[in-house]
Amino acid sequence: MVNEIRLVRFTLSFRANGIRITLNAEKAGNKCLAAITNSREGNKQLEVPPDFMTRLETMINKHNIQAWSGFRESSEHHQLICESFFLDADFEDGSKIYAEGSSSFPGGFFDANREIFKLFGLDI
Repeated sequence: MVNEIRLVRFTLSFRANGIRITLNAEKAGNKCLAAITNSREGNKQLEVPPDFMTRLETMINKHNIQAWSGFRESSEHHQLICESFFLDADFEDGSKIYAEGSSSFPGGFFDANREIFKLFGLDI
């Protein structure tokens, strides 16, 4: 099978400085639906190429994001700093990655986050 896509749904949400940005992508037949939700600016639908999910899955593999699955940590200082994230990804085989943190992040988070945001057209 050419260009098989295993990733079927992806959500990454990151909150900093009072703004939450959520990235969503979902496989829909031969297409991909993607959106960005900004807590201050609302929802924006994106036109993305057919290989978007493949590129996103490549980033998941490159940054070993599968290893984040089960990460659930919160720093004692989370209410002062107020940075948080959650990541939820589903695959065709039924496997899932879920991770969340509040002022606590898995190793490599910020590099992966920056690259994924860039794929969605955002520079953070």
